[in-house]
Amino acid sequence: MRDFLLALGMLAAGGFGWFVCCRLDDFLLQIRQDRDPLRFHHRRP
Repeated sequence: MRDFLLALGMLAAGGFGWFVCCRLDDFLLQIRQDRDPLRFHHRRP
C-alpha cells in the first residue's frame, strides 16, 4: 500500500511539474512577445 501511495505521489508531482512547465513556457512567450512585438508580428501569417 505504501508503494502505491508513493507511486501515486510521484505521478501527481510529475503531472503538476509538467503543468507548471507548460504554463511557465506560455507565460515567458507572452512576455517575450510583449517586449519585442515587431519581431513576432511579421513571422505570423
